Amino acid sequence: NVTLYDKTKGKYVTYSDSVTFIETGKNTGIFEAELSFDKMTGVEEGDTLELTIKDYTSGESVSVEFKLVKITRAIELDRTTYPVPRYSDKPVLVHVKFTAPDKNVDSHIRDPAEVNVTLIYYDGSQETKLLTLRETDVNTGVFEGTYEVSLNDTALINGKIRVWYDVENLGEFDSDKDVYAEASFRVTTASMSVTPTAVNYGEEVTITVYDSDANLDSESKDTVTVKYDSLTLELEETEANSGIFNGTFVIGEDITGFEPGDTITFTYTDPSTSASVPGGSWSEIDIEVDVKIKTN
Repeated sequence: NVTLYDKTKGKYVTYSDSVTFIETGKNTGIFEAELSFDKMTGVEEGDTLELTIKDYTSGESVSVEFKLVKITRAIELDRTTYPVPRYSDKPVLVHVKFTAPDKNVDSHIRDPAEVNVTLIYYDGSQETKLLTLRETDVNTGVFEGTYEVSLNDTALINGKIRVWYDVENLGEFDSDKDVYAEASFRVTTASMSVTPTAVNYGEEVTITVYDSDANLDSESKDTVTVKYDSLTLELEETEANSGIFNGTFVIGEDITGFEPGDTITFTYTDPSTSASVPGGSWSEIDIEVDVKIKTN
């Protein structure tokens, strides 16, 4: 017979399942059982419990005390500010890290853990979904995962994303009790430069675009495209999460079809400038830079 007594609250604890002891190996005479905190009614972190086992054969009992230590949980996001996705097929990635030792249920496998993701729009309306994270390795108690924001809606401008763990399983967010992290959504206006601005055939030009909104994934290098005539050039982010994109091209090799004295105009389209209206229309502009091909 097994009983649980909460010495902090001074009452017996109801356990909603049977407790089965299993021998650790053949002929060891040592038996183990696991008890789940979730199946203990009325107990809280910090309570001291007394577990008593009574041997019906001998009539003797043995007790052991243990404390339900307060679990330190934390949620971290990879950024404090995210761009608003402009196209549904190019989602913004939110990387989530959840530290929760109590979710490390099985020390032999990579456990899952669920958190809530709430998108809060500029007008205060909200939408919440579940995100399943995976333990980084066996027995770490640290869980990671990625949430894709693919809603290309101006309602996200000046909005927020909240990732939270429902500590008391109430089904609604409580800032005083729940573990959470938040970040904002914003749009910016891009800029572009080219160096040098006058070149000979066979010489290089470097085109640079500065656009934080095109930094869709903080953990990898994103790309943007620049147009000239009816052709395009791809620029790669200088490093993950920089929001700066550049590429170096040789006139007459990578860029052809022009004569000495011609001016090449490169165009970058910023589809979501800072003039975009929350809940309204997108503001889109073309940014141009010129390169002159020398005649000598």
